[in-house]
Amino acid sequence: MAHILSDRFLDIINEFKLSDHVLKKLIATSIKDGKTINSSLNYLFFTDKELFLNEKNSILEKDEYGSLMPHKLSFHNESLNYDIFSIRTTLLAGFIFISEKVANKFSKENIKRIKPIKLDEVLNHYCADFRHGIKTNIKKGKIKLP
Repeated sequence: MAHILSDRFLDIINEFKLSDHVLKKLIATSIKDGKTINSSLNYLFFTDKELFLNEKNSILEKDEYGSLMPHKLSFHNESLNYDIFSIRTTLLAGFIFISEKVANKFSKENIKRIKPIKLDEVLNHYCADFRHGIKTNIKKGKIKLP
């Protein structure tokens, strides 16, 4: 999943160790006349070459759409080498995982429009923010006809 970041936000996260990623400069232009609207945007895509999620030690459950709901997340030790990374294999595919050090920097810099969440509270926040019911979206077994 890709993310669009401001130059200011990018300057802050560049102080930290990011997992393998692609970074491109974006220029927003007007469709009407081609004038530049915003030249301070950046495209960030985490390649996920390294698999950080330890599925064996995590508690994951498929929802009715086949997505994995993360009841408990566990990461491989390689994730400790990075302050910022992403995973693709659960409902949290669009989320950026950050270290406590990064969260403290965001707080210190008064970064807005980002919601740091503790790892053990992620699923509850996801369900509240995206109106995803844990019980109602569990994959149902096939009904056997008599």
